Formats: sequence, C-alpha cells, structure tokens
Amino acid sequence: MSRSIQVQVNKTYFSLRWAAAIIGYAFPLILWIGGHIAGFGLRDSMSAYYYAYYRSPTNYSLVKNDTPCDQLTIEQMNMVPEAGSLRDEFVGLLFAIGTVLYVNKGHTDKENILLNLAGVFACGIALFPMPWKCEPKGPFTPHGTFAILFFISIASILIFCSKDTVDFLPKDKRTFYYRWYYALAAVMVASPLLAWAANESLLGKKSYTFGIEFFGIYAFGTYWVVKTREIKEIQRHQAVVKVPISAKAVPSGGVHEEAVPETEFF
Repeated sequence: MSRSIQVQVNKTYFSLRWAAAIIGYAFPLILWIGGHIAGFGLRDSMSAYYYAYYRSPTNYSLVKNDTPCDQLTIEQMNMVPEAGSLRDEFVGLLFAIGTVLYVNKGHTDKENILLNLAGVFACGIALFPMPWKCEPKGPFTPHGTFAILFFISIASILIFCSKDTVDFLPKDKRTFYYRWYYALAAVMVASPLLAWAANESLLGKKSYTFGIEFFGIYAFGTYWVVKTREIKEIQRHQAVVKVPISAKAVPSGGVHEEAVPETEFF
C-alpha cells in the first residue's frame, strides 16, 4: 500500500529519531557483550574497547592497559596487536550516532547548529582514539576533549532549546518535560567530567569509568525517547485545537499540508 508524501516524510523523521535512541542504548551493550564473546571481560572504559583484544594465559601481560609500561619488555610491546577485537564496532557506532545527529534538523537554527556540532564531535571521538597508557599524554587529549564537547552540545540543546518546543504544549504538561530535560542535561554534563576524573584518580579501579559513561550514554538515548514523545504530543495537541500556522511559517506562495492522523506515524 502506498503512502502519501506527508506520511512518508513523518515516518522517516520519526525513524531517524528512534534510531538515535536505539544506537545510544545499544552502544555500551554491544561493547560489553561483544567483549565477552571475543574472550575478555569488561574494560576500564568504553574507549578502551578500541584496543581491547583476547588475552590467553600465556600473553596476559601483553595488554598495555593492564600492565605498567615499565614492566613490559620490548619483545612484549612488539607482540601487542594494533587492532582491537571491537574496534570496528566502536568506530562504526560512533559514526552512526554522528551521522544521525547531523542529518536531524533542529526546530531553530541554534538547535540545528548544536546538533551538527554534536554529530561532528561524535565522529571526532572515533577518529581520535584514547592514547594507550604506554604513550605519553597530558591531562587533556583530543579523544577526551571531543567526548566532553559531545555531551555538552547535547546538554546545551536540553537547557537552551527545549523551551522552543515545550511551550507549544498546554501549561499543565510542560513541567513534566522540563524536569526530564534538566535532569538529563545534568547527567550528560557530569558524566564525561566524572569519567575523566575517575580515569585520572582511580587508576586500578576497574570499570568505574565504564559505569559512569554508561549513565551518560543512556541519558543521551533517553533524551531522544522523551523528545520524540514530546513532539508527538505537540502534534496531537495541535490537531485537536487546530492551531493555525502563522503567515511567517509559510513562504510566499507556499501551501499548507493537511494534518496527518496520529495513527499513521511511526
């Protein structure tokens, strides 16, 4: 059965929004489960999966993230493989998130710019992997910087752009979304900062950073779920009250599209 152009556009739009949420939720699970399938346990952080690989009892000491550099011989250093078992998954998922963010268009130019920046930063996380501990590094790295900027970009959308659409809802429904957005923004800002602090000060405390990053990524996925619900609720509200589209919203000579029934959305 064929669809109208408007229904096709709406289904595509909401599919992209759900894709962002699904990728966010799946990202840490794919790394964790994939690591177990590949033969190694939970890593210190999600970024560590870029290098992680299977360790047999005979080459256990060859993992740079597990063994101090001064305890590795030159022969052992040369035996460490460059590519991790889940490198493709790690990079591919980040590029998928970045692409979905970039192609999604914001309600305002400000939101659109922040979405584009978040998409670029997500790709930057993949293009500039975390340095191994055996490599010299300062307190800040391109990888860590891109990660912090990514979460700050999404948090900025929640803090500074959410009002642009939430105000389309009846007043009694706005508080629900404001609480969600401010809470998720706080988690997204705190997560990379706490992860950085844990990585710098809790050396040897396995998986602390992974857990902190987990909450940040799931806050990202939850944002897309809540925002999609908000947009659908706005559509239902405007369909009921038949809100007219202002003259400024339609270019000269433009044609208003007919309202599409909610049941036809994704």
